[in-house]
Amino acid sequence: MKNIVYIVILLISYPVTAIQIDSVNTFMAPNKNVVSQKVSNPSSTAHLVTIKVQRIDSPYTGKVVSVPHSEVQELTFTPERILQPAGSSNFVKFYYNGPRDDKERYYKVTWVDDPLSLKNQDSDKKAASLHAVASVGTILVIKPRLSHLKYSYRKSKLINTGNVSFRMVAYGPCSNKNSKHKECHSDGPIAPGGTFEFNKINMNSKNAHLGIWENKVLVPVDIHV
Repeated sequence: MKNIVYIVILLISYPVTAIQIDSVNTFMAPNKNVVSQKVSNPSSTAHLVTIKVQRIDSPYTGKVVSVPHSEVQELTFTPERILQPAGSSNFVKFYYNGPRDDKERYYKVTWVDDPLSLKNQDSDKKAASLHAVASVGTILVIKPRLSHLKYSYRKSKLINTGNVSFRMVAYGPCSNKNSKHKECHSDGPIAPGGTFEFNKINMNSKNAHLGIWENKVLVPVDIHV
């Protein structure tokens, strides 16, 4: 099974709490041209957050790709930098200005979190302050303007045969009879061409269920045919 890596966190230890992003992966619907992500600072120290965006070839590999000059402005966002006071929240808006075609696009959004110490903020103090910078990566998926949702299920595998990512959810008796849990569940997004194999759940059980989210509606998938 291919594993989609939807977040990359570069961990550097420092004494203040890092920023929080409301969603590891964000989807822009085919009929929308803007989507927002919430960033919060739960700490007692101000943070400076800088946002960077890079096109990637696939959420499976995360490989950064070059963007043709004609498509440089297909995705814009604002603001590019946020000064986050302690306990505050802000929204970053992403705008899609690209073609209305059948191609799904993926972007890695990097949130560079720079905590501002009291020494940094006090201009009367000349002493240098050593602090760490953390970088949190999330994924933005621009669904095709011309989308075709298709999938197939067989032998405990769900395959995305369409051109648009979708989120699946499944639950049922655990495959491992020695599991301390009576019921297991799996959920997550599947990109076009991707396959999810249900190893934790006994999908052959009549008590196993599978569904996919389509436009915020959970659509049951018949797995007992």
